[in-house]
Amino acid sequence: TFVVDEVSHEGPPDKLTISANSADFREEFNVKREVSWHDVTVERVVSAIAHRYGLKAQISEMLMNIEIDHADQTEESDISFLTRMADMLGAITTVKNGCLLFILPGGGVTASGRALPSFALTRSDGDSHRFRIADRKAYTGVKAYWLDLKFGQKKAVNVKKRNAKTTQKPEKSSSREGGYMEGAEGNVYVLRKTYPNEEAARRAAAARWQQLQRGAAEFSITLARGRADLYPEMHGTVSGFKSDIDNQDWVISRIEHVIDDSGFTTRLELEAKIADWIAERATTG
Repeated sequence: TFVVDEVSHEGPPDKLTISANSADFREEFNVKREVSWHDVTVERVVSAIAHRYGLKAQISEMLMNIEIDHADQTEESDISFLTRMADMLGAITTVKNGCLLFILPGGGVTASGRALPSFALTRSDGDSHRFRIADRKAYTGVKAYWLDLKFGQKKAVNVKKRNAKTTQKPEKSSSREGGYMEGAEGNVYVLRKTYPNEEAARRAAAARWQQLQRGAAEFSITLARGRADLYPEMHGTVSGFKSDIDNQDWVISRIEHVIDDSGFTTRLELEAKIADWIAERATTG
């Protein structure tokens, strides 16, 4: 179900453009509220807001039990507050099919952790394509400091890509990736803020790591024939292009279906699937 929220007319020739969203953001969603959240979890906050609009909350398992000591929602709409909270946790939030989603993007999985259906495209499927590599300064990890009050020491936690030799338990699903996602050994991004505990530091480092990785490589393609079965967060592969493109696992970040006088076409924007990462204690030097 979609709600029409914008209509425009232009010409000549006469053309009517209709925009619609899968959620109605015109009324209560835009109401600015004054709320103070104390000693709650992400699950409680998202569920409370979802209930207000008659939506079902769907939250990534890794996010559900994250504790929020205090957060102020000051003259801020619920959707704006959720978006701000999602940014701090490296997540995304949106409304789809009667559900309020609060999930980790780029993994190709549902909120419950189940793998989404995959896709496979060939060069002959598309009319045009574009591949872009972004300069991420080749970071191999992110370090965050926290204060251990028990021992009066400043300690650190490091989030980095999990490799085949590590004995640490992985905290994310794996994916193959092109060599352009690799950074120079020892080039670590250091967060300036010192966090109150190890969990907060780990969470901040993980969020920043995912932000650095997300969008490091992007691929867009316009399909000659529309594919109504494709949707965001599905993962898959493409073939018939350069090896750096073919060897990458991709996740749909945005999809646009177009129906006009030339027929039904689909434009896909893909991001490189985020690789495994681990969080481990690091030296403070």
